[in-house]
Formats: sequence, structure tokens, C-alpha cells
Amino acid sequence: MKFSTSSFVSLATLFLVGSMVTTTTTAQSATASPQPVVEEKESIDLYELRTVGEVGSGKKPVGQIMTLEPFFGFAYFEAHPSQLAPGNIHVELFAGAVIGEPCDSGVLLESTAGNQITTDSFPDSTYNKQFEDLDGISYPATSNGEVVAAVFIIGDFRLPNGDQQIYFPNKGEKDGQIELCVRMALKVDYDGDSIEDYVGFVDTYFDVAVDLTANTATFWNNKVYEVLEVPSYLETDVNATITMNSYICDDENVEVDRPVFGPGEAFSICVGPADDDNYSVEDYLTLICKNEGETRHLVKNYVPDVLTTVDSEADEDGVRAVRSVVTPGFIDQGENKFFCEGEVSLSYDDEDEEGQGRRRTITKRFHATSPSYSNGNDNDNGRKDDSPRTLLYSEESSSPFQTIVNLSSYQVQDEDDKKIGFILLIIFGILFGLLAGALCNQKVGTVIVKKDEEDEDVDEEKASVASVASVGGTEAISVDNNDEEQAADSQWKHEWIY
Repeated sequence: MKFSTSSFVSLATLFLVGSMVTTTTTAQSATASPQPVVEEKESIDLYELRTVGEVGSGKKPVGQIMTLEPFFGFAYFEAHPSQLAPGNIHVELFAGAVIGEPCDSGVLLESTAGNQITTDSFPDSTYNKQFEDLDGISYPATSNGEVVAAVFIIGDFRLPNGDQQIYFPNKGEKDGQIELCVRMALKVDYDGDSIEDYVGFVDTYFDVAVDLTANTATFWNNKVYEVLEVPSYLETDVNATITMNSYICDDENVEVDRPVFGPGEAFSICVGPADDDNYSVEDYLTLICKNEGETRHLVKNYVPDVLTTVDSEADEDGVRAVRSVVTPGFIDQGENKFFCEGEVSLSYDDEDEEGQGRRRTITKRFHATSPSYSNGNDNDNGRKDDSPRTLLYSEESSSPFQTIVNLSSYQVQDEDDKKIGFILLIIFGILFGLLAGALCNQKVGTVIVKKDEEDEDVDEEKASVASVASVGGTEAISVDNNDEEQAADSQWKHEWIY
């Protein structure tokens, strides 16, 4: 039977619109109740995407499968409202992706003449209403984000073959299994090569049991493997010399203590004079962030790329920030850090002999050098040298600036497996403790002293008394030795890592 792809897109739209129709009820409270404490939500960045829902039975889902033929489903995520214009968000389907790895570890699915693949996305204000009976927080989880539904439709899930195969007959508990990875992504040509690259993305892995007889697809939420929208956490330390301060900062140019970033998240670098209040950053001439995975010119010849902005003016301390977005390329090639280096121009305000103010401009370079780590003092900012220096307005010198980014690996694990593993570790720890206690309390050796009942000689009685005393001494020594063994055993420490 032939079908129209556009009709199924309309079906998906009608499904969401129809679910918006709800019955309105009113309720009044007889007495005033105390207002609940509302936890302040964090905001979502412009190029950041986050998953919606949780993995686990009885929880609000990360996705749904609606029909089998055509294969039609949704994946849910959260995005900045400025990104909701048609065409901004890309929905891509991948075959052969490794569970726990990014979707693009597999092969991108594409339409063919006999098998149409359609994807789209649109805001879904009905998510909380649809799944109000399931456990989980209310979405959006951020203060300014919106819930978005990514829709995907594959005409015939059996047709893709070779490295694009998604259906595996006779696999699983039913007639077969569909394995599909869905990526929701924001793309931008930020390096000027006419190719749009990933900026922010979120991946969701679908594992679907297919019953061809009943023409149904069973989708277990605990069989969905979600690749975290922040699959690799970016931990940043900043080192700066004394003449120029360079650090990761927030929107108010305040240094952020050990910040963490993910793909698509915004970050800011602040650069300014360390000591002299008369100096201020005039502009950024160049700023490059790089590692083996990617090299990006955030600023080139005073011109920032499309993902980067430079503050219009320096603050009262002479500090000026450049603000950009962490792109996924920095995570490629197994990299665990990237470095930033660049060049800024400084202006200097002074007074001439007649007391008239004037501004002079010089160029100041900052660049990446060998790592220099903080000693744990939150105020030292990783400085290598705290000796005082004066930067003359005519002086031009190097000021090291380094951003070290540590990346964690994808973490995908079923919640039930985590609980079982944790319980087994606890049981093993208890058994080990009981065994150790039994060994410590065991007495080594037995001293037996027999008295010769037939010998009533006084000297032998004295010898018998001496023998009893010796037994007491031996037992005392045994006790002392046992105490030493217990003391030594108490020094053992076992650290369980989960």
C-alpha cells in the first residue's frame, strides 16, 4: 500500500495539536496555604540542547514510537526559544551507532527513491500533560527553555540495508528489533568554509521490539539508551601572568570557579590588566582555540566568527570579555583538553603636563604555554609569578593565557544495573568485614599445663606454681599479640569505587 509522507507529517502535527485540547477545571482553597519554596532554575544557552525525560520504567519518556508502518515516532528535547524557527534545528537518523557513543559513530540514514525518510521538529507544550501520571520533573527544566518534539518517519523500516540497516529480524524477544539513533542538532558555518558544523546536539538511542503479526512496536523506556546532551564535561582551569589577568568568567565578568561546559554551551573569556587601573582592553585582534580535534578562529583580524561576540566596551576595571560557544569538534580524536591563545590591544589613559587626559594604545599578546596548575587556593588564579611589575604604555610583551579542558567519557548505564551493582558491592563489603573480624579474634595456639597429682613434694609444688605463672605470662603474651594484630588490622582501609 502506498502512502504519502506529507500526510504522515500532517498526522504528527494533528497528534500534537489534538493533545493540547484539555478539560479546564477550577479549584479553590478554603484557607490560605504557605507558598512552596521554588528552586531557581538555571538558564539554557542559545546553542545548547538538553534532553527531556528520564530513562527508566514509570518515568516521563525521552521518546515515543507511535506506529510501525510507517515507522513513526518522537524524541523530546529542550531548546532556547530563539532557535525554534523552522529549519534551525536539524533532526538526523543514524544506523549502526554504538550504544554509549555519539550517533555519528554510525551511518546517516538518507531517503531513497523507494523509501522516504522525513524529519521535523516543533514546540510541544503538551508534554507535561501527556505524561502527568508518570514520575519526573516538570519540563522545561530551565528557566527560559522550551520543550521540543522531534518527529521522524521512515516509510519502510525493512528497506535500509548494508551499513544503513536498522531492522534486525529474529533479534530480541519478538519478530525482530529496530535499532536507531536520533540526533537533534544546531549547525552553523562558523569557520567560513560553506559547511555547517555541529554546535550543540543531543542524541537518543531507540531500541524497539517489533511484532509483525500484531503490527505493533513495543518501546520499553528502560531499553532506551540516552546519550547525554553533555556527554563530555569540560572542566576549565585558567593560568595567567601578573601583567594581564585571563580567566573564564560569567556575564558580569566575574571569575567562575572551576566551570563545566558541554557542546553548545556558552563560555566567556575575560582579559584585563592585573594591576594598573589606567590600562584597559581596547579590542581583540585574534583569538584561537585549538586541539587535535579542531582549530577555531574565534576572532580573526578583529572580526569574531558567527558564534562569538566581543563586549562593546571594557568594564571599570579595564576587563573586556569575548563570548563564544563550545563546539563538538573539540571532543573529537579522544582529546581531553583544548587551548586558547590570542592578541589584544590595550589602551592607556594618562594626563599630560597641562592635566589633559589622553589615550594611548598598544598591542598585548596572550598565548598558551606549558600547563601551570592552581595549588588549590581559589584566589591565586593559577599565577606563576606574583612579583610586582609595571607595564609601561610603550612596552609590548607576552602574557600567557591557557584554557585546559578535561573531558569525561559518555556515561550510559541502565538504572537497574547500577542499583544491582551497588547492592552487590555493599554485600561483598559486609562479608569481607565479618571475615576479617573472625580472623582477628581467633586465638593462635593453646597452652596446656598439667600438674603431677602423684608428686606431693614441696619443691615440685613450687615448680607447679611457677608453671602456672608461666602459663599466665604466655596467655598475657598471646593476648598482647592478639591486640597488636587487631590494631594492625584496624589500619586497613578499603576504598570501593563505583
